[in-house]
Amino acid sequence: MIPMGGARRSKEQLLAEFHWLYDCFEAFHAAHGPLEGEEYQKLWQATVITRAQMLGWLENGHTASKILAGVRSALNDCVRTIRILPKDNPAKGAALHANYAAIRGRSLEGDIALAKEVRQ
Repeated sequence: MIPMGGARRSKEQLLAEFHWLYDCFEAFHAAHGPLEGEEYQKLWQATVITRAQMLGWLENGHTASKILAGVRSALNDCVRTIRILPKDNPAKGAALHANYAAIRGRSLEGDIALAKEVRQ
């Protein structure tokens, strides 16, 4: 756990959190993509920055905290989708929640919260 004094975390701690959160991001896509169809899948593949690309940025001067911020930003969009979709399309929203839980064993937001344990 991070001490309340705001101690800096090591690169290894930041990367452990990054990997956990990127796993959440990939699981979200695996849960959501089939519900949206082939065009969505193609768009996702064409526009999403991969884990390998993000990790490659470390060799080009980016910091672990910067790539962690990037995956957090992407997950914010996922959380927004998982909250809004059930209102717009209850059946698709329920399927998204069920698909994600089937992949990771918990809700997206619960999974993201567990990243705090990885920070230790």
